[in-house]
Order: sequence, then structure tokens, then C-alpha cells
Amino acid sequence: MVPAGLKLDNPLWAFALEIYPSVSEPMLSIQSKGGRVNLMLAALWSASEQIEWPGAIPDSIEAWHQQILPIRSHRLSLKTQLNDYPELEPLYKHLKGVELNMERVEIAMLYQWLTPQSRAINPIAAQSNLARVLTGINSIDQEKGVILQLFERHS
Repeated sequence: MVPAGLKLDNPLWAFALEIYPSVSEPMLSIQSKGGRVNLMLAALWSASEQIEWPGAIPDSIEAWHQQILPIRSHRLSLKTQLNDYPELEPLYKHLKGVELNMERVEIAMLYQWLTPQSRAINPIAAQSNLARVLTGINSIDQEKGVILQLFERHS
């Protein structure tokens, strides 16, 4: 369910659109190991806003994310078949658009959750926030390092 007062156009969405092209490769690599791109983007944005990652994701955001996964799975399964069945391209593009729009709603939900958090007195390191959203995901040190380098260049 989409919460009341959700703003699809928000600073986190603008940040995500701006930084994603440069960090997409390492983020997608981490996603293939169990990470979540929107959480990584939100962790970087919140660090840039001096907001410490508040902890566990609310159930409502988690439930929304779980609705995205089947669409992503269908899209990715079609992607592997496009060479043999090029006529599936419109369906693939449609699913990609649905997935992106659902991710935009998830970003808006993350923004709504993060913005009431108070700003930290001491500087918040992007590394700290990123580590919190990637807890329990192994063999990603190289990708995290690349993301942090690219984020620092962006800042």
C-alpha cells in the first residue's frame, strides 16, 4: 500500500537520478549478491544530508519491495530470451518501466521515512550508512570501495 502524502518528486529521487549512472555497475553487482540498489542510494543520500541510517527498514517499505521482485524476475528472464525471441522486446521494455516506477515509489517511501530523522551533530560517513544497509552481504568490499570513491567525486 502506498502511504498518504508520498512525494514522488523529492530530493532523494533527484539524487538517485543524478548519481545512479556512475554507480550502477558496482551497485548491480552487489544487488546480484543480495543487496538493494534503492537502499544503497538512500544510504548515500542520507549521509550527504548528515542523516544517520536509522536502522531496520519499516515493514511497509519491505512489503512494497517484495512486490517489485517478481516483476524484476520476469523482466530478467525475458532479457535472456530476447536474442531468440526479439518480438518479446516490447514486453521486456514494459516490465522495465513498471519496475522503475515501482522503484520510484520505494524511493519516495524511503525519503518519507528518512526525512523526519534529525541531522547528526558529528559528520556522517557514507561508508557507515552503506555498511548498515549491506549488513550480511559478503564479498562486496571491492564494489563498496568503488561506490564510495564515485560518491566522493560526486559530492
